[in-house]
Amino acid sequence: MVRYSLNQRKETPLHVAAAGHNIKFITYLVNIMTMLDLELQNEDGNTAFCIAAISGNVAIAKILFQKNQALPIICGTQNMRPLYLAAFYGKRHMLTFLYNQSNRMIGRAWTNDDRDAVLLKCVDADFFEVALQILKDNEELPQDKHIWDMLKGIGQRRLAFPENEMRSFWFYVGESSKATRFLRFLCKRIIMERPKDVIDKISHILFIAARSNNRQFLVELIHEYPDLVWKRNDDGQTIFHISVSHRYHDIYSLIYEIGSMKDLIVPIRDRHGNNLLHLLGKSPVKTAYAYWVTSPFKMHSEYLWVKEVWGLLPPSCRHVKNVAGQTPRDLFLESHKDLASESMKWINATINVSMVVAALICTIGFSVVYQIPGGFDQTQGFPIFLHNGYFIAFVLLVAISFLLSTISIVFFISVFFSLSHIQMGAILNRMLTGQIFLFSSVFFLVMAFIHSFSIIYLKGRVYYLEVGTTSLFASSMLHHRLLFSFLYGGRITIWCQV
Repeated sequence: MVRYSLNQRKETPLHVAAAGHNIKFITYLVNIMTMLDLELQNEDGNTAFCIAAISGNVAIAKILFQKNQALPIICGTQNMRPLYLAAFYGKRHMLTFLYNQSNRMIGRAWTNDDRDAVLLKCVDADFFEVALQILKDNEELPQDKHIWDMLKGIGQRRLAFPENEMRSFWFYVGESSKATRFLRFLCKRIIMERPKDVIDKISHILFIAARSNNRQFLVELIHEYPDLVWKRNDDGQTIFHISVSHRYHDIYSLIYEIGSMKDLIVPIRDRHGNNLLHLLGKSPVKTAYAYWVTSPFKMHSEYLWVKEVWGLLPPSCRHVKNVAGQTPRDLFLESHKDLASESMKWINATINVSMVVAALICTIGFSVVYQIPGGFDQTQGFPIFLHNGYFIAFVLLVAISFLLSTISIVFFISVFFSLSHIQMGAILNRMLTGQIFLFSSVFFLVMAFIHSFSIIYLKGRVYYLEVGTTSLFASSMLHHRLLFSFLYGGRITIWCQV
């Protein structure tokens, strides 16, 4: 009975159980089945062992393997072996188990195409430790026809390389990641065992990695093949031209690590006659900035890019015209009209709202002079709580809040009168300074409220005040990231290693 199918998919009880987690039932079925029974396939061509590989249940796979050790080489759906299926579905522990039980893919049962297929899937799944072991165990891998796909897969996986790794062509920082160790081993094998026509294909991978902002991949590749820094794509652009077009400052900063070669690379013009400044004059691609970065900060970042590249280019290259007859300045003004307009609208809207809030705080602070807690002594006209320490603190807090909100208004007004004749960076600095004063005034106003509440209703009991202050401070700490991102989230600067 255990050999018969239970449904239209021709699944035996073992197929159904392999997709679950009932180890006892699996053990019972395996004990009453023969070795050939475990090789039965369903409608898709999968054995129960293939289903266990897909689900990633190592415990079930071990039980089946102990009964029939030929299962790892029996193909499943679309002629895919269990080891390939585990890599395809991203089951790391199952992949490691099957690789060891498959005799590390050594033997006549495995062809180089089979090994390369598993190796490529390990790269796609970011299982670089297994991929590295496969390379070490099989000296013939990768085959020439698969080098392109393998390097392309690594070049597009920027997140596989942590940022705390090697940041220079010439020295290492921190411990190398699994992806980096795999890439280094692969590059060395290509250099030692592959002909020049295969190595030339790496230049195409170079630009794929550059468009993916995969700095670490570029560093490793150029470290092994220094001449790649001179390579150009079909548009006549180097990796530094691509980094400028996409505003990738991580890749652009590598230009400071190639020494005097940068003086020869910087003036290079593509087939449209564009140099680095022309590329900056064009509107940035959609992926150049994060979605939450607002227009003024994008505009400010564009100015910073222009300032940086302007200083790097020779004077004779700063005003040259491209094939279309445009200078970098002409191209920049034409392409950034909409961004500049959006920036002004955003700044005006933000300042208007901020000034309303600041004016309300000023009104509250001014009215406190005439409406203080406890009122005035009808005989002498002095405040009733004049000699109360909490009252003095209350008055000082209100005064500080009033002063800070007034200063913020001054900064906001100065922005209005300077929109037409100062740079975006100065405008943003003034606006953010005003925001800091405004947030500070709100904080002192809340503290003043706590003191006022303590004087009138709690009779100045200290511990109540401490609880309130601590709660306020804790709340501020919980939301400090929101405040930080609001004030500084849009400050995009260019970090260059000089």
